[in-house]
Amino acid sequence: MDLTTIDDAAPAPPAHRLRRRQVAGVVVVVLCALLALWGTPSRASEASFGQALRAGDVSGWQLDSPQSEYGLQIQAGFTVSVGSSQSPRSTVLWGDSHGRLYRTSLDNLLRVADPSAPAGLDAGDLVASGGDVDPGATIDATARAAGVPVPSTPVGARAYACWPLVAVSLAAVVLLLLAPQPRRRTKWGTFWTLGVPAGIGLLWWILTDSPWSARTDAMPAPAPRQRGPLPGGVVRAGGGQMLLIAFALGMAVSFVLLVVHLVPILADRTEPPTGSVTWSVVWTSGSQGSLNE
Repeated sequence: MDLTTIDDAAPAPPAHRLRRRQVAGVVVVVLCALLALWGTPSRASEASFGQALRAGDVSGWQLDSPQSEYGLQIQAGFTVSVGSSQSPRSTVLWGDSHGRLYRTSLDNLLRVADPSAPAGLDAGDLVASGGDVDPGATIDATARAAGVPVPSTPVGARAYACWPLVAVSLAAVVLLLLAPQPRRRTKWGTFWTLGVPAGIGLLWWILTDSPWSARTDAMPAPAPRQRGPLPGGVVRAGGGQMLLIAFALGMAVSFVLLVVHLVPILADRTEPPTGSVTWSVVWTSGSQGSLNE
C-alpha cells in the first residue's frame, strides 16, 4: 500500500463546506462509537450466567463465533483482552433484562463427563462418540427446571453493533488514499493515527487535519514525505513518530475504557455470585444429569 503517490493538485473546497463536512464526520463517528459501546459484551462468569438464567433474568442468548485474542486488544472497539485465548463454540453471548450484554465461557460445564460414555475416554473421544454436553439443550433444560421462560430469542443485531465503526474506519483509510496530502501528519502518520481505538483516532484526524479542517486545508500542500515545520506554523509529523504516539495513546485509551466499561457498570456480573447454581445438564447422547457449582 502506497500512501504517498496521490495527486495533490485539487483545489481546496470552500471553508463553509469543509466545516459542514467536519461536523458531519464528527457526528457519524460519535454515533458509531456509542453504538459499538452499547453492543460490546462484558465478561461474566459461568455461575453468574447460571444464576441469571434460573432467575429469569436472561432475555436472550446465542453461541458466540470463534475468535482469537492476542496481546492487548480491543474487542468490538471497547473490551480489553490480555494474553492469548480462543473463544470456542461453548462461549455464549447473552443479554439480561436491563439491556446489558455479556460474554460467558461454559468451559467448566462442558467438561462434565457423560455418565453413559465408556470410562477412560478423553475429551476428543467424548466428542467423537457424541458424548459431549449440548450447551443449547442444557440452557433450555436449566430454565425449565427453574420454572422460568426459556430464553429462546437470540441476541440479534446487537452482537454486530461494532460493524458500523469498523466500516467507517475502513472508509477513512480509502479516503486517506484518495485525498490530498494532510498537513499536520504524513499519510503514513495519519494512517497510524486512525488505529487509536474507539473512534478517537478518527476524531483526531477529522478535528485537526485535511481534508476536514478549513485552517489546514488553506495551507499549501506539502510534498508526500515532507516533515518538520511548514508554512502556517504547523510542524508535520512522520509515520514513525505517529506510530509511537498512536500506540501509547491506544494503550491509554484501552485501559480507560476497561475501567469505565467494566468496573463500575458491570461488576455484579464479573464476580461469581454467592450460593450454588444448579445446571440441568443434557448430553448430545441424550443422557441427562445435574451439576452444582
